[in-house]
Amino acid sequence: KGCVVGAHDGIGENGDFSQGVGFYIDASNVTLDDVCVRNTRSFGIAINNDSVNHVTIKNCDLSNVATAPTPQLYASMAIQIMGADDNTVHGCLISGWSGGIHTWYDADRNNVHDNRGVNNYGWIGGGGQYTPRSFVEDYGVDGAENDDNHFYNNYVDGTNGSAFELADILNNPHVIGNTVRNAFNAFVVQGSDDNKARGVLIADNTFYGHGCVVGDATNWFSGSGVIRGNTFNAWCQNNIGTIYVPTDGLGVDITGNTFN
Repeated sequence: KGCVVGAHDGIGENGDFSQGVGFYIDASNVTLDDVCVRNTRSFGIAINNDSVNHVTIKNCDLSNVATAPTPQLYASMAIQIMGADDNTVHGCLISGWSGGIHTWYDADRNNVHDNRGVNNYGWIGGGGQYTPRSFVEDYGVDGAENDDNHFYNNYVDGTNGSAFELADILNNPHVIGNTVRNAFNAFVVQGSDDNKARGVLIADNTFYGHGCVVGDATNWFSGSGVIRGNTFNAWCQNNIGTIYVPTDGLGVDITGNTFN
């Protein structure tokens, strides 16, 4: 019980992830329940070991003002899961970070559900400008692809990146039953050449756009998979459209959605 407030001065030399973190988890079968983290200089909670699994993070209150000391290297993210498998994040409130919950580099079968992300607007850079960061980033690369990470029943309100960014080599990521407001993109599925997500399922979500205002974005899909049963409210049509599948897309079935 209780709070970690203002962990010491950020990540160390050579990107030492263990410094400046509220909770650094380096063991399996750990549960964090009903703890809070305030204004750490690096991650709120970090799991960065590919031998770690079965960590549960639940009912936690993670708040920050996105003040990473070296944002060009590592911005503050509420929860970073790197290389770890079979972990669960649910019932957490995440507010004021650069990014929310990120699964990176060979992180498999992680379940992120029933969380609330509010006003996670990137980090503050030079001149007080914000640099975009997505609330959820599922990111795999060649030799360290991510498999079967599922994001469902989350509420995201406020990000100048994407609510859900699915990047590079992923297999079977699911984005189901979420509600998104005030995001630059509700979702982006992207990658280079053949390094793209496959078997993506984006289903039964409710996405609210900004209406036709300058800078309203397009939900981008260049992997393969299904966009099904979603409701898109007030997405502007004066750019590319509500959903854009570029010429390097691998194939997507868009079916049964509602566009208001």
